Amino acid sequence: MKYKVSLLPEQKKKRLINKKKLEKIKAFSLVVLIVLAFFTFVVMFTSFYAEKKLAEERQREDECAQQVAELEQFREINANLQNKVQLIESIQIEEPQLVNFVTKISNLKNPGISITSIECTEWKTTRNCVLVGTCDNRSQYLAFEEALKEVEGVSAVACASYNQSVGEATIVEFTVNVTCTGGVAVIETTTASTDTSTDTTAESTATE
Repeated sequence: MKYKVSLLPEQKKKRLINKKKLEKIKAFSLVVLIVLAFFTFVVMFTSFYAEKKLAEERQREDECAQQVAELEQFREINANLQNKVQLIESIQIEEPQLVNFVTKISNLKNPGISITSIECTEWKTTRNCVLVGTCDNRSQYLAFEEALKEVEGVSAVACASYNQSVGEATIVEFTVNVTCTGGVAVIETTTASTDTSTDTTAESTATE
C-alpha cells in the first residue's frame, strides 16, 4: 500500500489545491458558456427563420386579400354587365328588324322584277310583309319567289295575287305575302282576352 506524502509547506499545498479547483471551475464555466452560446445561436436562428416565414405568410395574405378585392370588383363589373345584357335582351326585338329586311329585299337582283310597294303593318307583332310588284313573265316571278325564300329570316312566302295584262306589252302584276321569324305574340293574348270576355258575358247572361 502506497501513500503520497507531500513535503510542501501547508500554505503552498492549499494554493495548489485551490488552483486546481479554480481550473476545474473555469473549464466547467467554459463548457457552460459554449452550451449557452450554442443554444442562443439556435434560438436566434429559429427566431429569424420564424420571422422570415411569418413575413412571407403575411405577404401572401396581403396578396390574397388584394386578389380577393380585385375579384370582388370584377364580380361587380360582371354583375353590372349581366344586368345590362339582360336589359338589352329584354327590350331587343328579335331579328330580322324591318330596316334589315327591307335592305335585303332591295338587294335582291332578279331580272325583270320591279317592286312597286312594300307594306309592313304590325311588323313587330306579326312579322308579316306584303310585296307588290311587276314582272314580264311567270318564270321571272317564280325565280323571284325562290330568291325570297332564300333570304335569311324569311319563314314563308305565299303568292296572294298574280294578274297578267292582255295587250301589246305583257305586264304581270303580283302580290306576295312574306312572313319572317320573330315578333311578339300579342295576337294570342288578345284572343285569350276576347275568349275571357265572351265567357264572362255568357256567365252574366246565364245568371240573368
